[in-house]
Amino acid sequence: MRILITVIFLFALMVFSPSITRAQESPPDKPLSKESLDSLEAREDVSVLLNKMYLLLDEIQRKRNYQCLKVFGHSKFCNCINKNMATGLSFWHYVQVLASTKEELDYSNLSEEDQLLVDNALKVREQCVTELGFN
Repeated sequence: MRILITVIFLFALMVFSPSITRAQESPPDKPLSKESLDSLEAREDVSVLLNKMYLLLDEIQRKRNYQCLKVFGHSKFCNCINKNMATGLSFWHYVQVLASTKEELDYSNLSEEDQLLVDNALKVREQCVTELGFN
């Protein structure tokens, strides 16, 4: 999921190139062509998509934090988990990963992306436990 976010962000940077700022600095001398209008419309579509993506990410993080607080009741621990956990992993999947062995998760048969999510969950738990001095 982080890769997807990075790709969308880089795409947006390419779309919102310096030519936009140059266009805003001085008004065009002639009417915009159909291609220019289509390009501006595509940039607006990307902007709307990015805003929706950020709202969705915020909602995911708030929901995960709420669920974590219900289970653990420790805001610093939950903030650490939420800040470091891969976006593609829900809190309930995080708990399932921690409560299971790799054999129970059938780790070797998971896709590479799912293996990365499992590895991330295990790493985040150790990182947060160590960071907050719970070990």
